[in-house]
Amino acid sequence: MRGKSQKVILALMLIFAIISASLVMSVASFTFKNQKSLLKFKLRNPTGYNLTHVITITNLGVFPIHKAVLKVPLIGNSTPFHFSFIEKIERNMNYGFIKMDSDPYLNHYVVWEIGEIEPKKQVTLKIIYTLVSFHVYFQINAGNIEKYDKSSEIYQLYTQPEDYIESNDPEIIRVAQEIVGNETNPYLKAMGIAVFIEDNIAYEMQDQERGAKWALTNRKGDCSEYSYLFTALCRAVGIPARIQAGFSFHTDDEIMDQGHMWAEYYLENYGWIPVDLTWSQINQLDNLHFSSLQTFPPDYPYDNCYFYYSNLKIEASFQQKIGIKRIEPEYIQNFTMAYQTYLAVSRIQNAEFFLSLAKFLGANVFFISDCQRIEQMIDENDLNIQFALENNDSQSLLLTKSQIENLEVAAKQLFLKELMLTLTLIVIIAIIISVLLKRGRKEIQKSEKLESNETIFP
Repeated sequence: MRGKSQKVILALMLIFAIISASLVMSVASFTFKNQKSLLKFKLRNPTGYNLTHVITITNLGVFPIHKAVLKVPLIGNSTPFHFSFIEKIERNMNYGFIKMDSDPYLNHYVVWEIGEIEPKKQVTLKIIYTLVSFHVYFQINAGNIEKYDKSSEIYQLYTQPEDYIESNDPEIIRVAQEIVGNETNPYLKAMGIAVFIEDNIAYEMQDQERGAKWALTNRKGDCSEYSYLFTALCRAVGIPARIQAGFSFHTDDEIMDQGHMWAEYYLENYGWIPVDLTWSQINQLDNLHFSSLQTFPPDYPYDNCYFYYSNLKIEASFQQKIGIKRIEPEYIQNFTMAYQTYLAVSRIQNAEFFLSLAKFLGANVFFISDCQRIEQMIDENDLNIQFALENNDSQSLLLTKSQIENLEVAAKQLFLKELMLTLTLIVIIAIIISVLLKRGRKEIQKSEKLESNETIFP
C-alpha cells in the first residue's frame, strides 16, 4: 500500500509539473504574441551624418533684382525616420534678414528676405545639419488595423484631390477600384496599388512635374509621377495618402544637385507608412532618406527651394548642392534622445548578429529555447524603443539600457556556447574518423599480409 501511495503522489507531482510548465509556456507565448502585435516598427542601421545644403543665386542681368526672397524648407525632426538638428545657417551677403516660418502642414522654412541683388552679384545661403537616421521597417499586421475615423482632420485633408494628385479623375477612380476589387482592408488595398505601379509604370526622367493622371495615361514617369500616382490611387479608394519630398542618397559620402520624392499612406493604429516605389522600398525607408516637405501648401511649388523677386524679366541663375558625410557617434553625444536611440539600436543589431551566427552553427537545433528567449528579448527592446520615440521620452531609453546590454551579453554567450559545442563535435568527429581510418588501414595491412602469405605458401 505504501509503495502504491508513493507512486500515486509521484504521478500527481509529475502531472502538476507538466501542467505548470505548460501554463508558463502558454503565458510566455501569449505575452510574446501580444508584444508582437504592439510592435509597429523596428529601427536598424543607425548612422550619424553631416548634411550641407548650399543655394547659390546669381543676377545675370544688367539691372538690379528687387524684393528678392529665398524660401527653403528644412529637414524635419521626423522620428522614427531621423533626428535633425540645424548646426548653422550662413550667408555670404550681410544684408536683408533671415526668419523662420511654418505652414499648416507642419513644414518649417528658412526665409531669407534678401531685398536687392546687384547685377552680376552672387548670393549664397548655406544650411548645415547634424542628422541621426535609421532604416525603419514597419511591422504591419493587417488584422490590427482599425477603421478610419472619416470625420478626422487627417482623413478629410488627405483623401481630397489637389494639383498633380487628381484622385477625382474618372480614369484614376476606375483603375483604383479595379486594383482593389472587393478588398476592404486599407493595408492590402495599398499593397495592391504599389504592385500595380511597379508592374505597369516604367521609370523615365521628366523635365517637369507631370502628375498622377499623366503618369497613368502614359505609363511612365520619375519619382514624382510614381509618388503622385500612388497617392492619387490611394485617395481614390478612401486611403489617406500624401507626398514626401526631400533628399535621398546612394552612399554616405555624396554630393548631388536635386531632391527626391516619395509617398506615405495612413493606417489607423500605425500612422504614416512610407512607400518609395522608385527605390522599391515599401513599408520601409532606408537611413539615407531625409524629408523636408510633407504635402505642399497651395502657394508653394514642388521643389526643395523657392526663389522669387518682383522684376521677373531679369534673368537669374539658381543652383543648389546637397552634400552628406558620415560622422562618428561621439559627434552626436550632445543630442540625448538621438544618441540614446543610436546606442540602443546598435546594441540590438549586435545581438541579432551574434544570434544569426549562433543559428548558422546550429543553435536553433541544439538550443531552441535560448534562441526563442533572445528573439523575445529583441522584440521587447524594439517595443521599448518604439514607446520611447512615440512619447519623446529619453528617460525610458536610459531605463532600458541595462536590458539591452543583457540582451547583447545573452546573444554573445549563446554564440560562444554553440561555438564550443560545434568545435567539440568537430573534434569528436575528427577522432572517430581518425580511429576508423586507422582501423581501416590495419585491416588493409592485415589483408595484404594474408595475401602475401598465400603467395609464399600456395
